[in-house]
Amino acid sequence: MNILLLAKKNPWPPKDGEAIAILQMAKGLAANGNRVTVLYMNTPKHHFDAEKIQLGGFYDIQFQSVWVNSNVKPWNALLNLVKNIPYHTEKFFSSEYLSKLTIIVKNENIDIIQAEGLYLIQYFSKITKGSKTKFVYRSHNQEGEIWKNIAANSKNPVRKWYLQLQSKKLFRYENLILKNADVIVPISLTDTVHYKNISNQYQVHYSPTGIDIENIPDNTPEVKGIDLYFIGGLDWLPNTEGLLWFIKKIFPVIKNLFSDIQLHIAGRNAPAWLGEKISGIPGIKFYGEVPNAFEFIQDKFICIVPLLSGSGMKLKIMEAMAVGKPVITTFKGAEGMPTGVDEHISVAVSEAEFIRMLSDMLNNKVDTIHKAKAAKQFVMQHLNNITLTKQLTQFYSNL
Repeated sequence: MNILLLAKKNPWPPKDGEAIAILQMAKGLAANGNRVTVLYMNTPKHHFDAEKIQLGGFYDIQFQSVWVNSNVKPWNALLNLVKNIPYHTEKFFSSEYLSKLTIIVKNENIDIIQAEGLYLIQYFSKITKGSKTKFVYRSHNQEGEIWKNIAANSKNPVRKWYLQLQSKKLFRYENLILKNADVIVPISLTDTVHYKNISNQYQVHYSPTGIDIENIPDNTPEVKGIDLYFIGGLDWLPNTEGLLWFIKKIFPVIKNLFSDIQLHIAGRNAPAWLGEKISGIPGIKFYGEVPNAFEFIQDKFICIVPLLSGSGMKLKIMEAMAVGKPVITTFKGAEGMPTGVDEHISVAVSEAEFIRMLSDMLNNKVDTIHKAKAAKQFVMQHLNNITLTKQLTQFYSNL
């Protein structure tokens, strides 16, 4: 099949959840014999020339990019108050991107046009597809739910009001825009249930993002210390929100109980204020973007995923499990993960429980390591990217 993926960000290098999800989908579909094109937006935050992306010879993937300035423009955000379309969607509309998309669709016989995320569906109604072409919405998460949670946790009353307004717009927009899609492919189990419940007019196929099993180190070095680590895109609000909550509410208590413990923080596109806010806090090391995630985490003990907002599948949990790292997260962090994952990680539903669970993990290191090894086997057996995208390819063939 000839498959076109539409993305609002550059998927290379794969250093955050969205980039990883897009690239894994493209690689898996290509490895299963499909011809794949990725048309992505080169934005100020995530810029990489398409011709420089190097995956190796056996992937039949063509990358094409269009420059789109997706930065928040205060005046446009203000004017959006009188519009029905959410500002989050509006800022990702580009006539240049539409023009490039139109050319591709006109010149090639595309079987599947797959929007990677909610904000790309708006292009479906603006192009003419072939008689056999299917429009697919790949849901990474429920955007309205994310911004509703962020608004609820916001302390600034003006910001809270604006984000509440945008989240309501996103919920309404999603219900309307979905009519342009033929198929929905959620990566989250929670989102799959949601879309099946809201209407029976859509074909829904659950397809979690998989792991490249062949790229996982066979043996993770034994960790002698008890250090914690956080890694993730630091330009994503749920990440910074949860990280600051952990630093303020959880880490001081843990540091008091385990005086030698350190928290290592890494992630791309960290805002300047974040480094300034956490610099100088005893026991915390801030790295910014690191060249190799596996090298960064190999000598750390426990992965923390302290999310208070967000939805969808949390790939940082999957990657930690794949290399045998113990994971502790919140209810929001575990929400939407594939069936069985919650049995292999620690999930806290309150601040007090997070402290208790993390303390138990640190005090019982042998049991913690044993649980992490079982988690690695689970990923190897059930979350292989080639297998998952083979199932999706079959589903598309049957359409």
